[in-house]
Amino acid sequence: FGWMEGCVLEGLLDLGDLPDGKADRAAAEKHLSLFLKDGKLVYESPRSAPSDGRIYGIEATLPFAAIARLQPEHPILQLAVDGWEKRRHPSGSIQDGTMMTSEGTYTVAYPMALIAKARGDEALMLEALRQCRLRTALFDGNEFWRTKDDAGVRHDRNWARGIAWQLLGLVRTLEVAKDRDDTEDLIKELHSLSRWVMRHQREDGLWSVIVTEPSLTADTSGCAGIAAALARAARHGWLDSDAHDSAVR
Repeated sequence: FGWMEGCVLEGLLDLGDLPDGKADRAAAEKHLSLFLKDGKLVYESPRSAPSDGRIYGIEATLPFAAIARLQPEHPILQLAVDGWEKRRHPSGSIQDGTMMTSEGTYTVAYPMALIAKARGDEALMLEALRQCRLRTALFDGNEFWRTKDDAGVRHDRNWARGIAWQLLGLVRTLEVAKDRDDTEDLIKELHSLSRWVMRHQREDGLWSVIVTEPSLTADTSGCAGIAAALARAARHGWLDSDAHDSAVR
């Protein structure tokens, strides 16, 4: 129960939205039933530490997006909200320890936006958008870093999966907030990061594990996340058709 299961659940639910997706949606519900028992969260962390009834870290909250999509009034959603508040850094970033990460765009901002929309909670929606905005500091137009520590030092330069989390989290959060008129800056950021990463797409259509170093091994996980984000953004008209073409490649 963490970011990996969260990715699986998102995939199943997206497939479940298709006309023939009934079995996929049922599979997602079956997955969640492994963790939600008698109204309580029962699970182990990715490192097998018993974590019943608590949030082990910000990566644990991506599956709450699926809960919000399937059961938007489930009381267990408050566990994520409380967990985020406990991890609020003085900078405003919700993070683990001293490190702000791009994962938080996907594992925090996105499920937070879904819960906010389900509850009609404007303050929580603004907080979700704020988490996206804080993480725009990870990209300066020329380089992308997955993390930034309290000293302002950034790490994990141009890592494909870190970029995927930033792009996919931003796109999915914007999808939830698509009817708002205060997201133009985030759409502009999405455009800037997308154009940059598309310039580094290899001739075989993939991205290297470090996207600016095409001779390295392809990162298929990062490629999947980047392509999904580009395709979704193009569908909403936030990116031009070449973003869709890039995702197809």
